[in-house]
This record gives sequence, C-alpha cells and structure tokens, in this order.
Amino acid sequence: MSMNGLSPDTFLRDYWQKQHLFLPLAITDFSPPIDANDLAGAALEPDIDARIVVGGADEWKLSRGPFESTDFQRPGPWTLMVQEVDQLWSSVASLFRYASFLPEWRFADVMMSYATDQGGAGPHFDLYDVFILQGDGERRWQIGQWCDETTPLRADPSMKLVRDFVPVAEYRLQRGDVLYIPPGLAHYGTSIGESTSFSLGCRSPRRVDLLARAVDDLLDGSADQGLLGDLNRPAATEPGRVRDWDLDNVRKQLQCVLESLDIRTLGEVLTDPGEDGFVTGIKEEFDALDDNAELERSRPAALAWADSGPASQHNDRGESEPEFLTFANGEAHRVPL
Repeated sequence: MSMNGLSPDTFLRDYWQKQHLFLPLAITDFSPPIDANDLAGAALEPDIDARIVVGGADEWKLSRGPFESTDFQRPGPWTLMVQEVDQLWSSVASLFRYASFLPEWRFADVMMSYATDQGGAGPHFDLYDVFILQGDGERRWQIGQWCDETTPLRADPSMKLVRDFVPVAEYRLQRGDVLYIPPGLAHYGTSIGESTSFSLGCRSPRRVDLLARAVDDLLDGSADQGLLGDLNRPAATEPGRVRDWDLDNVRKQLQCVLESLDIRTLGEVLTDPGEDGFVTGIKEEFDALDDNAELERSRPAALAWADSGPASQHNDRGESEPEFLTFANGEAHRVPL
C-alpha cells in the first residue's frame, strides 16, 4: 500500500487511532478480487452474515440474510454488505498484505459492500480501526465528529446510526483509493453510481476481556495463596471506614499479581476467535504432528507466535533445544525449532 510518502512508522505515530487519512491510489492498478455477482451469491447462503440497507438521506431500513435473488431487484438506493468475505475467498484474505506493517493478530475480517446509486449504510462509527479500499465504481465519504457511548443515535437500535452527524471533510474514492478511519470517528459513505468497496477491519480485545482471561489463568495456575497484607497500616480513627489508604494498598498488591502474567496468556487472548470462531480445540492435531510436518493455514484460523523464554524441551543428550510458542485460536503450543 502506498502511504503517499509516509513511512509506516510515521503513519502509526501521527495517524493510527488519532486521525483519518485519505490515500489516493494507495494500490495502483488495483483489480478487485471478487465482484458484485460473487458477493450476491454469498449472500444467498445460510450461515453468512449478510445485510441489506435500503434508503438514504434520513430514512434507512435494515434486513438480514440469507437472501433470495429477488431481494437484489428493488428500486431506489440500497446496499448489500457481507462480513468475513476473507474466509470465503483467499484472494480477498490476501488484501491484508497491504497493511503488513501491522501484526496479523490485529486483523479481524474483510467486509465487502455493493451499493446502487446513492446507496449507503448511513452515518455511523465503529469501535475498531478500518481501511476502506474502493473497488469498482466511486463512493463519496464524509468524515464527521468523534463519538463514544454517549453519542445520541437514531431511533432504530439495530442500525446504530449517529443522530446529529456533522461532516468536517469529504473525499471521493475511486478504484485503489484507501481511506483510514480510526475507532470512534463518524463516517458516511454514499455510492456514486454502482460501486463496491472492501473494509479491512482491525480488531483489538476489550480490556475487561483481557483482564478476565488473565485473572482466570492466574487462579487456575497460581501457587500464590498469600493473603492481602497491610504492612505499615496507619492507626484507624474511624474503625468502620474504608479509607483511601486501603484502596491504594489493594491496588499495589493486585498490580504485583498482574505483573506475573506471561506472554502465553496474552497470545491466547489475542488469537481467541470467541464464541463465533470457526475452529477450536486443536490440541490433538498439534500433538499428532511429527517433526517434519508442514502446516497450511486456514484463513479463519487466528495465528501468532512469540519467543517462549527458557526452553523446556531437551534432546537425547539432555541439552536444551530452542523453541517458540505458537498461538492458534486461543490455544498456545510449544514448538521446537
């Protein structure tokens, strides 16, 4: 991906999760890997997350798939959106290579949309980073205000559209153009004629989920059965009162517990596919591999790796062998080098 003269380090320092960035001709000679007909075919299938948004201006109506072919024959502006098309076409999954300056565990999925003239999904904001790559046709994008959980939304809760959208910038995307949108920034796309686009979503776990997983791991494996201490406690003047000193004392001791977390827990959380994940429970497959086995990645699989620290594997001579940790769909496995 051409960053218009920006280095990846500069982009990450000045724009990533801070402000939007328009990158005209970010991908020169871009040829969309699939077209509107491919997308429509996928939307007919069960177990595919497909949506159609009808309308524009001040009225939108949402319906969910699977759809019938007659659903694509309607007057007026409308938009078809299909999630996780990268899991259906490897050629779509390869689009993530254009953002290879980000770790793979940051990639969530690719959502593709097709829109008729003036079609769009309304003004909204996302809780994740997204690179919008224009496919066929053209689309106008307006950038609005920063939003959060207190931002007023329109009446229909299924749409989660910003009620008082205030555009501050506007771009006209053509094939190969990219628009980066950070989390919480409102944006609104409208098709100019028929068009398609690919939204490369970048996930991040919720802090509370990371904490919950970390605490569970600590409770399962920790040998620390120590009680909460209150060394150097000041004398109580009001025996029934919980004081700020007590809160600070607990925070310090819990911080010491969290500092015992290791990279294994982090890797498992970052690659956990969640309840809707395609693949879980693969320990048996890993254990069955021989030393010369080759692995082929399935796109739905979330993978990552890390140095494992001191080696725990030894050869026949009792010597330590180098190894690393590989994480697959929320499970960690030690692999000798």
